[in-house]
Amino acid sequence: MGKAFQDKVVVVTGAGRGIGRASAEAFAQAGARVVLASRTESELINTAESIREKGGQALVCPRILLTSRVSPPFLSALKESGALPTCW
Repeated sequence: MGKAFQDKVVVVTGAGRGIGRASAEAFAQAGARVVLASRTESELINTAESIREKGGQALVCPRILLTSRVSPPFLSALKESGALPTCW
């Protein structure tokens, strides 16, 4: 992917394992700041550590949806990133 996502924010759901984790790592390698989302925080932390060890930027945001509304920590993460995210 090169650096096609440089200075972009990408939200990846299911980022703790499998295709979600692989996608998060690929977007980070392509220069994106990655917001990692899923239900299992420990898996997200492992993904974030892997991304950071390779020089990427990752923000852990477990449980982004609370019933029918988006969780306040997720909204804070988006505000902190300073960019409109691309959702994956």
